[in-house]
Amino acid sequence: PARSPFEWMKKPSYPSPTGSNDPNGRTRTKDKYRVVYSDHQRLELEKEFHYSRYITIRRKAELANGIGLSERQVKIWFQNRRAKERRSLKKQDDVHLKDKLDSSIGSLGAFSPPMMGDHHPFPPSSLGMSIGHHGLPQHHFHQLPNPGFSVPPIMKFE
Repeated sequence: PARSPFEWMKKPSYPSPTGSNDPNGRTRTKDKYRVVYSDHQRLELEKEFHYSRYITIRRKAELANGIGLSERQVKIWFQNRRAKERRSLKKQDDVHLKDKLDSSIGSLGAFSPPMMGDHHPFPPSSLGMSIGHHGLPQHHFHQLPNPGFSVPPIMKFE
């Protein structure tokens, strides 16, 4: 019989911590062991993170001792958690910006840019601009004189 193409999704690709042979709850990855924290450890770490995104040296020692992790593990967990929060906030900002852009583009309807012959209340020439070959205003940037160019001395009139 043909195997369902989605059968692999039903099984986790890593053994669960409880079903693991390792009594320390470690999961074997490609090259290293990765400690899988218990629900209680994660809850305590998350509560502490919710209270403060940065942990003091004293509190790190207390927390590590209280939940059975090393201070280094707690420090790295906090670093990773801050990175996760930054990614999450960036993703939210990106979605919000996309929604904003989509709604502003949608509100323009059948907007088309003005043609060259259209009347403008402030023609580009009055703003120190000219129309470029692509039909859009170009700014004039004044060039500085060559380094070899000397400015004549100021003349006095009496």
